[in-house]
Amino acid sequence: MHCYGIQRYLQIMKREFLFLFKFDIRRIVVLFCAASAYLILFSLLYQQGTVEKIPALVLDQNNSALSREFVQYIEDNEKFHVIAEPINLETFQNKISRDRELVGFIIPPDFNMEAESGRSAKVLMVMEGSNLIITSTSAIAGLEMIRGFSNEKGVKLLEKNVSLSALQAAQKIRPVDFNYRIIGNKNLNYMYFLALGLSLAAFQQGIFIAIAAAFLYKPQGIMNNEIKLNWLARYAAKILPYFFISLVAYATNLFVAKYVFAYPIKKDILLDLFAIGAAFAFIIANIGGIVANLVHSELTFTRISLAYVVPAFILSGYTWPLEGMIKPIYWLAQLSPLTYLANTFREIILLGYSINSFHNSLILLIAGIIAFFLAAHLYDLRVKSFARSNACN
Repeated sequence: MHCYGIQRYLQIMKREFLFLFKFDIRRIVVLFCAASAYLILFSLLYQQGTVEKIPALVLDQNNSALSREFVQYIEDNEKFHVIAEPINLETFQNKISRDRELVGFIIPPDFNMEAESGRSAKVLMVMEGSNLIITSTSAIAGLEMIRGFSNEKGVKLLEKNVSLSALQAAQKIRPVDFNYRIIGNKNLNYMYFLALGLSLAAFQQGIFIAIAAAFLYKPQGIMNNEIKLNWLARYAAKILPYFFISLVAYATNLFVAKYVFAYPIKKDILLDLFAIGAAFAFIIANIGGIVANLVHSELTFTRISLAYVVPAFILSGYTWPLEGMIKPIYWLAQLSPLTYLANTFREIILLGYSINSFHNSLILLIAGIIAFFLAAHLYDLRVKSFARSNACN
């Protein structure tokens, strides 16, 4: 009798695998391919890593040897691509506003005289602000470029006017200097910043869609031999195939990231990555089980999941830090499982560790266990309702 009971649970699992791979293969396609498809798409999109060759206008109102040297300095900077040198201010303004060129530099008429006299020569940098990524990149690159040019020319002027050595002149003009080091993503690579998070959002949606089909796909239905089975074991047998396949999909995503796009995924971080990934897949599968047993159609489930996915990604802290959110939004973000995965996942890959890894994995696991019991109870109610309707018929 015991063996017969185990066989019936295995039959449920076998049936789920058959629907995954044979009768309703959209499940395996979405569950297995969604995360990797997003990773490939956005990694290709951001493969250049950083924004370069930003179109730039230069208006040289001074037309001196020094100003022409500064124009050449802009042209030599890899962040900018000088596309035009307007002949007057009106043309410059028209191009910035009408043609939407992104960055402009205005060199004033007194540029050379101010520099030669020892006063600070001003260069105006004009940026179009609709795209903050380009604006911030332009601002940082422009400031560093002007600083470099200023230091270089300042040293030469001191050498010439005060008869100092190059080293002494450099120390005079730069009594305080700074440098910086960025840990984990030293080139500020947008591929590392966005593509990983978007693939996780797609991974989440893939699990949701597969779970919805498992419970709500009409040709599948509830089997008669499920009715008298243990409610927890019955639900576990139904949900486990999707959990296992989601782990394979997660592993595939990491494989593509490492071996196709050279993400820095090392062997010593795999345990942490799989711990939090498995905990995340477990809770998402069971949240899917809860929702699927509360609604009556795949369409309704899909609408609910789509309404959740975008806010969940925005609130996850992946693109806007949790610390910068107002308290009501911050606490709302804590209700989303993606909040506990997204930044931790990125930190583990880029830094090699995350101080929140164990904490967040444990939270997801505990919440997943609670969701498992609730989903199992709801599925049991559904099975009993099915049994009553069959008895009436």
